[in-house]
Amino acid sequence: MKSISVIIPVRNRPDMLQRAVRSVLAQTCKDYILIVVDDGSDADMREARQLVEESGNYWIQQNNRGVSAARNVGIQHAPSKWYAFLDSDDEWLPEKLAAHVEFHETSNQYLFSQSLETWFRRGVRVNQKKIHAMPEGDAFIPSLKRCCISPSSVFMHHTLFERFGLFDEQLPVCEDYDLWLRITAFNQIGLVRRALVLKYGGHSDQLSRSRKALDRYRVLALLKLLSGPDFQFKLRQEAIREVSEKLEILRLGAGKHMPRDVALYEEVLEKIRGGDFQEAQRCMQSLTNLS
Repeated sequence: MKSISVIIPVRNRPDMLQRAVRSVLAQTCKDYILIVVDDGSDADMREARQLVEESGNYWIQQNNRGVSAARNVGIQHAPSKWYAFLDSDDEWLPEKLAAHVEFHETSNQYLFSQSLETWFRRGVRVNQKKIHAMPEGDAFIPSLKRCCISPSSVFMHHTLFERFGLFDEQLPVCEDYDLWLRITAFNQIGLVRRALVLKYGGHSDQLSRSRKALDRYRVLALLKLLSGPDFQFKLRQEAIREVSEKLEILRLGAGKHMPRDVALYEEVLEKIRGGDFQEAQRCMQSLTNLS
């Protein structure tokens, strides 16, 4: 059994996928198995599939169930000590896996880590702002505002999935935000201080561009967390403050653009003030189901 499972979920864009796959095959660390999960693509994936299978790796075909389900299928298909994920529109530098293996050998207090990234938008390199800085150590509070842990960068120990569960298949977006919050409430994250991921954005079919009001799903993730087992009081209060702020912003926006949603946002806020997070989660679920 290989020590590392590398999982690439893919929906379309075989050209980008082949670039991502080649970057995995070029890794200096060879103690991995690659699993590409085709989540119901309607593009011609034959060349990409041939590249994967001829290199001795796995191609899994499934009906379209979303990125969470695709990643979960990959996790369950090839049990390993460590897991790494690569979005099909990104790529790794050849030392990516080796750098994480070395990091965890010398910093074994961490169960997961991420490396720095180089960003491109529409083919042009862009500088990351201070708000996009990757956290090191305690990452829960920095992760509340926005997702600051990147799936293409992260390297995770299998015990994290056993304790905190897999990606939530009910979330069409922000599924990574949801999982990172569950984990960082109890675990610190390490940082490999090398830019080992080339991250490409700006294309029209990017998943984060496919859903309006992404904060609806971040709110839902926070309410799920607050509805579950308790965690540190300070972290709990920070989560309540953040979810309330996000809801206020969403409520104000709805007043201008989606008046029918205002009453539901107010109901969710009222449930939070009363400490009824499960009922707030139920109300929020009806909002995320709205078009």
